[in-house]
Amino acid sequence: MNPEDAVTLLLRAAGLDHVSETASRALARQTVEILGHLALAIIQAGAIIRQKVCNMKEFCDRFSAQRQQLLSRQLIQADSDYKCTVYTTWEISIGMIKTMSNETASNSLALLRLFCFLHFDGISEEILKKAWKNMHHRQLSGWSRSHQLRMLYKMDSEDWDPRPVREAIVLLSSFSLISIDKANNQLSMHPLVHTWAGNRMNPTEQAKHRTVAAATLAMSISRQTSDYRFGTSLLPHVDSLLESCSDTLFTLNDAELEMVDIASKFEEVYRENCRYQDALQLCEKIVEVRKRVKGEDHEQTLSTLRSLAICYDNLNRQQEALSLDERVFGTRKKTLGKLHPKTLSIMSNLAIGYRGLGQKQEALSLNKKLFKMSRKTLGDGHPDTLRSMSDLAFSYHDFGQEQKALNLREKVFEMRKKVWGEEHLDTLRIMSHLAESYHDLGQKQKALELREKVFELRKKILGEEHPDTLRSMSYLAESYDDLGRKQEALDLREKVFELRKKILGEEHLKTLNSMSRLAESYYDLGPKQEALELREKVFETRKKILGEEHPDTLRSMFNLAVSYRDLGQKQEALGLREKVFEMNKKILGEEHLDTFTSMSDLAFSYEDLGRKQEALDLREKVFELRKNILGEEHPDTLRSRSRLAKSYHDLGQKQKALDLFTKALEISKRTLGDEHSDTHSVRKG
Repeated sequence: MNPEDAVTLLLRAAGLDHVSETASRALARQTVEILGHLALAIIQAGAIIRQKVCNMKEFCDRFSAQRQQLLSRQLIQADSDYKCTVYTTWEISIGMIKTMSNETASNSLALLRLFCFLHFDGISEEILKKAWKNMHHRQLSGWSRSHQLRMLYKMDSEDWDPRPVREAIVLLSSFSLISIDKANNQLSMHPLVHTWAGNRMNPTEQAKHRTVAAATLAMSISRQTSDYRFGTSLLPHVDSLLESCSDTLFTLNDAELEMVDIASKFEEVYRENCRYQDALQLCEKIVEVRKRVKGEDHEQTLSTLRSLAICYDNLNRQQEALSLDERVFGTRKKTLGKLHPKTLSIMSNLAIGYRGLGQKQEALSLNKKLFKMSRKTLGDGHPDTLRSMSDLAFSYHDFGQEQKALNLREKVFEMRKKVWGEEHLDTLRIMSHLAESYHDLGQKQKALELREKVFELRKKILGEEHPDTLRSMSYLAESYDDLGRKQEALDLREKVFELRKKILGEEHLKTLNSMSRLAESYYDLGPKQEALELREKVFETRKKILGEEHPDTLRSMFNLAVSYRDLGQKQEALGLREKVFEMNKKILGEEHLDTFTSMSDLAFSYEDLGRKQEALDLREKVFELRKNILGEEHPDTLRSRSRLAKSYHDLGQKQKALDLFTKALEISKRTLGDEHSDTHSVRKG
């Protein structure tokens, strides 16, 4: 740095920039010279002098003494002049704070030791506030009490009092050890300050204060719906802590279970933020420890196996997830009994697993059984009974029994509204399911009205950026789409995409889902090239993150094929559709519903390229499989019947086509109603 600029910076940082005496600038010149004209060291020196605990001359004397002491402690190499200079100025600051000998000074040093194990950016007071709140509302073990941040444990007021924390933060900031971002209510540290604050401790001190930092961060984590944004903000801090203690987290034998509880909280943060691979790695270690210490049948072990199953499910390892849930179900049935609420709960998860693997009949049978057992054990109005009724509605939906699904959902909605009120989050969830039933039955206006209501209430209760609110916004866009309000759908989808990108990042799975739906809107409104570009981006990112064989990646490949087809690139579309079909058949089996869909799409490509007989062969196969598995009246079977009729017509087999069209129209009018969009489609032929 230019010497005169360095002098000006020092005087400004020290609050002496109004001073112009030659003597003062000369002394400042000497000071910046011993600091090597380094901006970071000069700012730190200015902060110390501004505190009026020493003048410029005294600072130079202290700097020389502190530098020799720092080198003798071998915190840094003697030939690292830059680090030696700036580290020395920070050590002087620490010495100054220590001489204050009051509670604020003590608290500030404790916070500095905590912050150096978190990420250096985005540290919020909310972490300390939530840790304090949970600490005072939970029964803590002796080990947990002794490893919390002491200043929080000593705060025994009825309500959170931010003054001790804020006073300590202001003191650290006055010495330029941290920066305060008032606009976002966050703190940060210069990366070098962050490194120095950790390195100045010996290994024993590092281990102790790292554990305190991990315990405090874990204490701030609780399962509250409104905490989603907070949970996202914790990710860099969880990463930082695990990076520094990954080798020791599971090796503190005297506190193994306590450390595993901390790891369990961190795993929850990863899982809630769709970092499933990171969650999986933690979860497998947690299972291992809990099985060894608590036993395979202990409830904590079983709960961790359930978390592990969630990770497997989201990493496209559905069969492994189902196997774990079956194991948990078997153990709970044996130890708790088949009618225990926890046994019934895992039965519900089993049914979801069967649905995910395309085993719709097994899921339906299990959901019917679960509903009957829940009513008998818990009563009609119990929340778990209502949940089983809702699950059964999903199974009816899978088989195209939309009226049965609607009847159940209307009943669940009325009971939840009566007990909890219309604005309860669980009531809003079933209201959203009810809107889905109206949508499936072609009652698009009713679906829209409910979705608008759910969106407005969630926005009011949870805020616009909460995941459930964003999901409601996405469903509302679907309703606008259904009713031809394409521009409003596009506007909402752009908003959802931008918010998710801001909160979660562009490569988060939920952001990619929003990008995919935005591409649909571009596609509907005409800019086909923009839709293609978005779809290509979604496909490439999903392939990178999830792998080529993940169902979401295959769906992206399918959407990309649609764009290629519409832009006249029919051969490219065929290549993608053949690939999707072969991969679905290999991964899911020929009789999986997704395989049927990809087989049907492949028929379109054959048709586009004039290969009408091949298209017909595929459509005959899809129709027979859907009829056997889903039943003759399922909407997907009806669509297959109509498409098969068209293939017969195109190949001149007019009577076969007419017979199929007539039957499809009769079933559609009877099951869906004369005004349903699918009925109109059949009628048009």
